[in-house]
Amino acid sequence: MPRVFRYLLRESLMLTLASLAVLTFLVMLPQVLRLTDFWVNKGASFEVLGRLTALTFPRVLLASLPMALLTGILLCLGRMSQESEIVVLKASGVGLTQMARPFAVLVTGCALLSLWLTASWAPQTRYAFSLLKEDLQSGAAVLFQSQSFQQPMEGLMLYFQGQDAQGGMSGVVIHDARAAKEAVTISARQGRLQRDPQGKLSLMLEHGSRLSTLSDGASRMLHFETLDVDLGLKNRPSPRQGGKEWVEDFTLGELSAAIESAPEPTMRHRARVEWHRRLAMPAATFVLGMLSIPLGLQSHRASRAYGFVVALILLTLHFSLMMAGGVMANSGKLHPVLAYWGPNGTLALLTLYVFVMTARERPMRWAEALAEGLAALPQRLLRAWGRG
Repeated sequence: MPRVFRYLLRESLMLTLASLAVLTFLVMLPQVLRLTDFWVNKGASFEVLGRLTALTFPRVLLASLPMALLTGILLCLGRMSQESEIVVLKASGVGLTQMARPFAVLVTGCALLSLWLTASWAPQTRYAFSLLKEDLQSGAAVLFQSQSFQQPMEGLMLYFQGQDAQGGMSGVVIHDARAAKEAVTISARQGRLQRDPQGKLSLMLEHGSRLSTLSDGASRMLHFETLDVDLGLKNRPSPRQGGKEWVEDFTLGELSAAIESAPEPTMRHRARVEWHRRLAMPAATFVLGMLSIPLGLQSHRASRAYGFVVALILLTLHFSLMMAGGVMANSGKLHPVLAYWGPNGTLALLTLYVFVMTARERPMRWAEALAEGLAALPQRLLRAWGRG
């Protein structure tokens, strides 16, 4: 039995990862094409474009994970059914519960990954993406291009060698000739871009020197440990720059704190709705993944598209109900528990029903008829179009 367990887990995991890679690429491609506007029209470097793309990855991964899990399990069971491996396992005394265990392990792992994404990584990267996007839209985008001389305004030249993942700059050089009587050249080992609540931009430099050259030829050299340099640039002010004020940017812990201590009732309500949505997403991933197991085991009784068609319909219907419920919950017309956990509870009951029907080896006629009708719909439309 351990060998069968490892075999089923390995096959389903490989197909799920392959499905996840394909779906993530397909979902990210339009996002990347939209982001190229910053490269074409805003002058952003490929480095910044890569950072923007990387910051969208967790949210894309969160969206494609449920469908990839469904696809991986259904592909695995569909192949095994087509090659009569399911029949052999049943003839060997392997029951539904034993066959479902490795898939349940995979589903649980994906649900935990989804929980981590929605609780921490996805909101953090969403916040970082918003800040970087606002910087690019503000006209201060040149400050993010490493290893190139940039002139954000007349008389001001900037250069820095590199940039780390936290936005810190290394090898910073600034030449400021905006003042008619004095030209200043500043070099520093490292620095960091800062903005005040009004959007004013400055560079906090560390470990460097400041050379001032006067109009009469005299010069002064100053060595410093820290130096705040006003760039004379102003970023577009934004609520995000004063801290997180959008519940979509909060981690799960920050949402819990906002529910308890936010000063405004509107913010507490929005945080409560978002908290339920964050937890409902991993739960939906788990229930949909578990539903795919009996659907895959029943697929050999109907057309080959049976499992995919039924699963796709249920997936679309489920997330449509959750989205509609979320809109009503945000407007106060529906309690968040009903908005998000109502569809999950209904789907959990349907999953239990499908498991029972599969364990008793009873076909679900309604699902087979629906799948066969939808699978034959394109051919019927083509025949009707040909006759017309």
